[in-house]
Amino acid sequence: MRIDGIVMVFAMIGSASAAASPQRWSTQKAPVAPSSYRIDVPGPDARAGTDVLRQIDQIDRDIRDGRDGGQLSRRDARRLRDENRVIGELADRYAVGGTSAAEHRELETRAAVMRDIVGQQRLRPKR
Repeated sequence: MRIDGIVMVFAMIGSASAAASPQRWSTQKAPVAPSSYRIDVPGPDARAGTDVLRQIDQIDRDIRDGRDGGQLSRRDARRLRDENRVIGELADRYAVGGTSAAEHRELETRAAVMRDIVGQQRLRPKR
């Protein structure tokens, strides 16, 4: 009889806690397309992650424009795209647990350096 009473108490506690939590949050993450990079930046500046995403996309466009305009060789464009992809993959890895401020600064710095490299490569005279 005593075991039934203990089970009943645990059942009541479980139902009370379920009733107290109005929402249940899913632990599953939304699928992310392979070509998009998502960055979750904690804190008040949540849109800062989108700045890095825009930079990565702009760098991709600059590489494509340089290749289409004959400013970049196929080999150079491939190498630059590969380096830019590394930044995006790093952003994906950081985003899994939420991007810290230091990680965000690192991504911004990498994207800025990459943007400068692409610009210099496009301006470089052909050999």
